[in-house]
Amino acid sequence: MRKLFPVLHEPNYKGKKEFIPWEVIAPHEAQAYENHGQSLERLASRGGLSYREMLAVLRDQGFDYGNGSRFADIQYEFAVLKIVRDFYIKD
Repeated sequence: MRKLFPVLHEPNYKGKKEFIPWEVIAPHEAQAYENHGQSLERLASRGGLSYREMLAVLRDQGFDYGNGSRFADIQYEFAVLKIVRDFYIKD
C-alpha cells in the first residue's frame, strides 16, 4: 500500500480526507522542517499540512503565515495537484 501524506483542512471541513503520495513530498523534508520545525512524520501525525503550507514545502520556499482568501486556497490546491501530476509525468 502506498504511503500517503494528509492534507490539513479547517476544523469545520465536511469533505472527505485528502492525501498526496508521500513520495512526492518526501524529497522536501528539510523545507518542511525549516518551515514548521517538525519532520514530515510528525506533521502527518498531527493532521498534515494545508495546501498552502504544502505548496511552500513542495517549492522549497519559506512559508508566509499571513492569511489567505478562500479563492486563494483553491489556487493552492490546484498548484499542489499540478506538482503531484508533474511528479509522475517526468520526461
